Amino acid sequence: MIPKIIIKIFYISLFFKGGTMMSNNPKISVIVPVYNSEQYLSLCLDSLLNQTYKNIELILIDDGSNDNSYRIMEKYKKSYPKIIKIYKQENKGIGYTRNRGLELVSGSYLTFCDNDDIVEKDYFETFINENDNNYDILVGGYLRKSYQGKILFKRKLKNKELSLYIQQACWGKLYKTDFIRKNKLKFLETKIADEFYFNIIAYNLTDKIEILKETKYHWMYNKKSLSNTCNKKLNYVDELISNLELIDRKLSGMEIRNWEIIKYFYLRTIIYYILFSCKGVSKEKIEKAYDDMFNWLSINEREYHKNKYIGIFKNSGEQLSVKIVISGILLLQRMKLAKFAIYAYSKI
Repeated sequence: MIPKIIIKIFYISLFFKGGTMMSNNPKISVIVPVYNSEQYLSLCLDSLLNQTYKNIELILIDDGSNDNSYRIMEKYKKSYPKIIKIYKQENKGIGYTRNRGLELVSGSYLTFCDNDDIVEKDYFETFINENDNNYDILVGGYLRKSYQGKILFKRKLKNKELSLYIQQACWGKLYKTDFIRKNKLKFLETKIADEFYFNIIAYNLTDKIEILKETKYHWMYNKKSLSNTCNKKLNYVDELISNLELIDRKLSGMEIRNWEIIKYFYLRTIIYYILFSCKGVSKEKIEKAYDDMFNWLSINEREYHKNKYIGIFKNSGEQLSVKIVISGILLLQRMKLAKFAIYAYSKI
């Protein structure tokens, strides 16, 4: 027989070393904003529930859907009453809904999942296994996939700071809840780039960040998703500029590790937005959007074209195709052909 006092000392030592069941098994809260996702919501929820890591809660918030999404939520709540919490509200937008989710979580860690995306079975377990050092933020890569199973592209992150600014979505990450609440981090309640503000401010508030090479999150291609509807037709140029201005203003009062990366992010975002959104847009609207965005960039970052992260043979954390596009646009800009080239691209 082992004396009881020895057993007690053993368990106390485990506690202080972080080795108890509770400390090794922290709860993860998953915030899932739901809007008109009756076609894909079950696929999403099944992937979240069928995890090798079990200590989770799902916070489902219906943002004024006018389809059967909330009924699906009720069905899952009935089957998993201890895991799933459901809420319903008038349509407020994705930023508002995510912020509400932040208020409702009870887990030591939190993450987000879009209502039409899917995660692999060991998605949460991978994060927990990588969190020995008690990070504030863990950032993973992702697959862009079709619902037929075709991989459109794979974003495997490299262990470089630039990867944080390439993966700007709030999904595919694990955040420490206390860190988020202590710093009162919130999403912008806007139609576009609400995640940029949240993540960039978070990145510059802590050094305890880890980048994972795994691509366990599947960002599913859905023609009706927010990213494939709101971001079209260059309708949110003013809002994008305003959001970048808010980020810039907030960062100006903080101690920033690497301004060059942030400036590169501004340029990258502007070029991506105009190319992604210009299809079917008039020549006049493209020219105005181009002038408005690059004028803002010129005023705030006068020598943006000299950024050290620009260049096909530089910036090893960036994809080659993105390097070529950014370098090409800036070359065309110097030749005063950029706006014409973008208009020509919009017609393809």
